[in-house]
Amino acid sequence: MRPRVLLVNPHYTAGCHLPAHAPAIVGKWPVANLVLPTLAALTPRSFDVRIVDTAVEKLDFNTPCDIVGVTGYHSHLSTARRIVTEFRKRGKLVVVGGPSVTTSPERWRPFADVLVLGEAERTWPQFLRDFESGRHQTEYREAGKIDLALTPLPRYDLLKPERYLAAVVQPSRSCPFECEFCDVIVYLGRGIRYKPIDHVIGELQQVSDLGWRTCMLADDNLTADRQKAYELMDAIRVWNERREQPMIFIASFSIDAARDPGICKLAAAAGINRVFIGIESPNEECLRETKKRQNLRSDMRADLRKLFEFGIVPIGGTIVGFDHDDIDVFKKTYDFSQECGIPIVNNYMMQAFDGTPLKARMLQEGRYIDWDDYEAVRDREGLRLGLSYATAPTIYPKNMTLRQLELGHTWLLQSLYQPEAFLDRVRRMFDILDTVPSSAVPEHRLWRVSFEEAKVIFRLLVYFARTRGGERRLWKNIIRLGMKSSFSQRGALVAWLLLTYTSIRHNLIKIYHVDPLDSKDAPVYPVRPHSQTADATLPVDSVAAS
Repeated sequence: MRPRVLLVNPHYTAGCHLPAHAPAIVGKWPVANLVLPTLAALTPRSFDVRIVDTAVEKLDFNTPCDIVGVTGYHSHLSTARRIVTEFRKRGKLVVVGGPSVTTSPERWRPFADVLVLGEAERTWPQFLRDFESGRHQTEYREAGKIDLALTPLPRYDLLKPERYLAAVVQPSRSCPFECEFCDVIVYLGRGIRYKPIDHVIGELQQVSDLGWRTCMLADDNLTADRQKAYELMDAIRVWNERREQPMIFIASFSIDAARDPGICKLAAAAGINRVFIGIESPNEECLRETKKRQNLRSDMRADLRKLFEFGIVPIGGTIVGFDHDDIDVFKKTYDFSQECGIPIVNNYMMQAFDGTPLKARMLQEGRYIDWDDYEAVRDREGLRLGLSYATAPTIYPKNMTLRQLELGHTWLLQSLYQPEAFLDRVRRMFDILDTVPSSAVPEHRLWRVSFEEAKVIFRLLVYFARTRGGERRLWKNIIRLGMKSSFSQRGALVAWLLLTYTSIRHNLIKIYHVDPLDSKDAPVYPVRPHSQTADATLPVDSVAAS
């Protein structure tokens, strides 16, 4: 009998922007997993391999297997530990790898039999060969940087494609920048590497053949190497133009790409209609502090508008809790977001991830909060949010208390997703997109939707029919704005906005215990540090007037 390998993707721990509610609305998880199909493709044919993604299916701890492989991201820490503990209780050989394992192996050694550190293209097959010969080691470390030509076509056939809205393809790895808080360059190095273009097109064709019409390009920074990015996006454009129904892409850009009209025009023509942008902060001192120099070279507001003008919708990533942040940062971030018209704005409290220069500095200054100590800190500081990668700050901020940081972060999210504020950003978005020539972006033809897309549309309509009160009014207004728009991809954007907003609202209720649609649940802003009661709170109107 061939050895049996079970590959497990742990479910994310809680966070506001985790789309955990999407399956309840449309019956699908937003994005497929890429790591496990890649590991499966690297597994020799002498092994039987099975994949379980706990985001879309239940994990049976009694599944017959000889090896359990578990991915280890920061966002997986709590759930991954529970999973590996259960399998080890049953006598299974547990192997854990991934970014968190690589940057902090000491966190994982007590929980796993084997650690795989670094990229897995060479180490995973080596471990399996050693296992077959009966002499596997307890740790495998990739010392070099992998040539991405060695990465095989992922075994997406082992997933359940019908359970995901979007596929994932990774054309490149790493980033040339040196943001103090980022662990990508710690894990992958600063030298960006691209897959051969024919490999990328082959992967796109595979996910297309499996029925996907939306794909996330899971680069850390797709546009970091301009020449490579031009070549890649032009190849994607040519491939996409040959399709009856063009594929829609989501990607990650650094904001400096907005200053290159050629790259923006080509990205839009290739089908990229949403890009994640690390805005981080409207405070220039914070950007200097964290070495986010690429955001300092021009006006970010103008750069974000340029993306809209090419038919590309930015998704903003922001952080609060920098050393140069004080209590005013929450209002400043809100005002910046409203002015820019970015409909979906993510916000996180500052975290010092393992291996980063930020963590080293926080340790030196005595301001680091370890994940394993967070529960005690939460109780001592009077915090409300539980332990997760998205809701647990791992530093003591410099110019506010932890309680003020948590309150301000909660106020910001609740305020951003109040109906009036959200609709104002959506309206601003469509106002600019309506100026984009129809020839600039691939047209997503409603009458050529696939069966799976039709199911999603139907389930959205069913959900809409069940909405009441403020939620129904919000959905009607978003749909109305989309119907008035002349932008050729308006239908896809409206569906994305409805699904994303509803998931964010669900998470705000479940995790933060606030409802942006409840007019009686007014956002509360933390008072200023010099107040007699530093942890007291005031309604936002009182603070704004002060």
